[in-house]
Amino acid sequence: MQLSTPRAGSSEYLMSIGIAGDLQESLRLATSDLTRWLSTTYKLNSAEVASVLGTAIRYDVADMVGSQISIGVAKMPKVVLQRLHAASPR
Repeated sequence: MQLSTPRAGSSEYLMSIGIAGDLQESLRLATSDLTRWLSTTYKLNSAEVASVLGTAIRYDVADMVGSQISIGVAKMPKVVLQRLHAASPR
């Protein structure tokens, strides 16, 4: 599988990093990749992903380099995913 955006993880979050010419596009890229990550890794359907993202997603603006490059980060708290995994009969 080829990644479309960089990914990172910490003890608290899964993070997808969008890099684009403007902030809106960088956040869109990051959110789209986090959506794919959750659906493939956690076997969530699109309604489940929308529910999880709608209640728990966090955003950071990591960098804005002048008006040329924006870096947006979509983050999902791991504690939410642990609860989801524990409640799932899969």
